[in-house]
Amino acid sequence: MLLSKIKTFFSKVDKEKDILSNQDWTYLHEKIRGLSYNQKVTKLYSTLEREILQSIRSQVRLWNENNVTRTDAYFRYFQKHPEIHWSFLAHMVSRNGGYHMTDLKSRSYRYALEAEEQKQIFSMLETANHLIFQDAYSQLLLYEIWKERGKNFFHLMPHLSVSPFMQEVWDFFIKNKNAEVLTVALIINEQMMLEARLIPTKIFKHAKSTFPFQVQEFLATTYILFPTRKKQLHGLPVQHFEMVTQRIETGKKLYSLLWDHKRNHKQFVSFASKVQHTSSREDYWPNIYTTTPLERKKIHSPNLEQAWENMSPLIQSKKTWVCRKAQLDLLKSRPVLREHNCTLEVCTSLLGMTSVNQLLGLLTGRQRAKMVKLKDDFSSYFS
Repeated sequence: MLLSKIKTFFSKVDKEKDILSNQDWTYLHEKIRGLSYNQKVTKLYSTLEREILQSIRSQVRLWNENNVTRTDAYFRYFQKHPEIHWSFLAHMVSRNGGYHMTDLKSRSYRYALEAEEQKQIFSMLETANHLIFQDAYSQLLLYEIWKERGKNFFHLMPHLSVSPFMQEVWDFFIKNKNAEVLTVALIINEQMMLEARLIPTKIFKHAKSTFPFQVQEFLATTYILFPTRKKQLHGLPVQHFEMVTQRIETGKKLYSLLWDHKRNHKQFVSFASKVQHTSSREDYWPNIYTTTPLERKKIHSPNLEQAWENMSPLIQSKKTWVCRKAQLDLLKSRPVLREHNCTLEVCTSLLGMTSVNQLLGLLTGRQRAKMVKLKDDFSSYFS
C-alpha cells in the first residue's frame, strides 16, 4: 500500500512548466541578493501609514480566531480578488487543516490517541495555520489597499514581520501580473516562515513524536483533499512534513491540481461557495460522516465548535527568513499534474486507518515503542 501511494504521488507529473523567464529571474535575484535578516524597518512618518498598519493588524486578529474564521476569510478574499490564486489554494488547504483538527476528537480515534497526544497534535496544527494566516493575510490586505487607493504600501511589510523577499515579489506582481509566480512565491514563503518559526520549537517536536503521527507519516494516510459537490475527491497524500523542500513541492503540486484542469477547478469553486466549512468531514461526505457522536451507521466527525475551544497563540516569534538562490530557483517552474481522482484511494485508506486505530487501542506503551523502532529500522533500511 505504501509503495503504491508513493508511486502515485510521483507519477502524476506530466511536465515542469516554466513560469519565470531567465531575464525576470535575474532581475529578482539582483533585487533580493542584498537583503539580510536584519532588514531595516523604515520609520513611519505619516498618520495614514500608522492607520493602515493598525487596520491590518485588527483585521488579521479578527479573522485569525480559529480554523473556521480563517478558512472563510481566504475564500471571501478570493471572491473579491480572483487574480490572487493563492487565496483559493489557502482556503482549500485550510479546510483540510480543519478536518485534521477535528479528526483528533473523532470517535474513530479514541483508541489511537491519548488526551495529551490529541492536544499536542492540535496545538501544532493550529499554530502552523495561525502563523501562515498572520503572515500571508497581512500581505493580501496590503494588495487590496493598493487596488483601492492606487498607491503601493508594500514598504510596510517589515512592520508586519513579513520576509523582504515577498515585498520584492509583490512589486514584481503589480508590474507583470504573473499570478503563477506570486502563488509559488507565497507557497515558498509560508513554508520557509514555518521553518523559521515553528519547526525548531517544542510544539512541533512534541507533535511529531506522538505515535499516531508517526504511523500516519509512515503509511502515507494523511491526504489533502479537494472535494466536489458530486462527492468526488481529488488530492494527494502528504508526507515528510519536517522537510521544507518537500512541503514546498507538495504545495506546488496541489496548486496544479486545483488550477490546471478547468472543469475540476469550476467544481472546486462551486463546492467552496455552496458548502459552508465547519471543519467536519461531514461537509463533503454527509453520507459517510456525521457530527452526531452516537450514530453508529456513519463515522463520527465533529465540527470545530464541538471538538476544540479557541486557542491563544503559542508562538509570538517575529523571526523572518531571507531568500537565497536555492529558494529563488524553486520559483522558476512548477509541476503540471494530470487529473487525480483519489476517491477510491481515500476509501481504501479510510478502511485501513480505522483498523490501525482499533489496533493501537490494544497496544501497551512498550508495544507502541517497539512498533516505532520497527518503523525507524524499516525506513533506514530503504534510505
